[in-house]
Amino acid sequence: MKINKEFTPGPWGKIENPNGVFSQSHYSICGSEGELQPVCVVASTCLEADSNLIVQAPEMYDFIFCRFQALNDKKEAENLSIQEKVELIACSRILEKIHS
Repeated sequence: MKINKEFTPGPWGKIENPNGVFSQSHYSICGSEGELQPVCVVASTCLEADSNLIVQAPEMYDFIFCRFQALNDKKEAENLSIQEKVELIACSRILEKIHS
């Protein structure tokens, strides 16, 4: 699988905007190092939960990618348990969706 990381590197943070271009409160999700352009804007009925999940996206990606690499390396040594094979397939599918 070819991995091409073309997204704003983490960690990400969020800024609450009580009144803005939306008629409701929303969060701007921003990249690291003081980037002015938001990665995305969250305005939903589950504002706090949605914005917290999105802020964690870079760390979740890194975890999935590292787990994929570790399992893939172990697979080449033919030492995977059934559970690890399932994890490898799941990680592979997630990464394929991200990079498609």
